[in-house]
Order: sequence, then C-alpha cells, then structure tokens
Amino acid sequence: MSDTLCPPPPLSRKVHDRQTTAAIIDLLAQTWPDVFSVYQGRRRPLQIGIHAPLIEALNGAVTPTELSRALGVYTSNEGYLRGLARRGAVRIGLDGEPVAFVTTEDAAAAKALLVPARQKPFFWVDQP
Repeated sequence: MSDTLCPPPPLSRKVHDRQTTAAIIDLLAQTWPDVFSVYQGRRRPLQIGIHAPLIEALNGAVTPTELSRALGVYTSNEGYLRGLARRGAVRIGLDGEPVAFVTTEDAAAAKALLVPARQKPFFWVDQP
C-alpha cells in the first residue's frame, strides 16, 4: 500500500466552466464592489460595452472568452433582469456612476425573459 495521495479525478468541462465563471464574478465583485455583486438581488444594469474596459482593466487576469461567459451568466440572472426591467433604471459604468438610462426596449426584453423564468416548475433541473 502506498502512502502517496492520488490526484482527484479531473472535473468535467461543465463543472470547471461553472467554477471559473463563479470565480470571475467573485473577482469582479471584489475589484469593483460598487458595480458588481455576488448577491443576485443587488445586481444593477451595466453599461453597454463594459466588456472592453473590463478586459483592459483586468490586464490578462481572465481571457476575453471567460469574461464574456461570466458577463453572460451575470446579466442573464433573474436579479439582474429585474433591475433592468425596473422603471427608471440606470446603467452604471466601472466607476459605479450612472452612464445612461435603460431603454424601454431593453426593459421590455428583460421583462419578456423574466416571464419564462417564473414558469419553470419547482423541480426544474438543467439537462446535461
């Protein structure tokens, strides 16, 4: 019997991607706490095109693909969509200051995405 530890089995790509995405959202929330939040109910609409200044500011800490995936998860979250659909909502930039009002088209699109989310059954499970 050997006293050496065996390495854990490799994570599936899906699990790895989820962990990476969660870590990036956590990094964004720690770096820009006035802009990003890990708490879904506190998420505020982001400036359109925020991806480019984020890539520059992160200086290679994450790849553009990883950042796009994390922003996609962040902005498709129900809490984010509720903030986007709120009347008079404003988009914020990296400095946490308002940069523009949410358009009526964007608010309507967010509301349309929220309706199917509420119709999911309680036992909803993502399919592999």
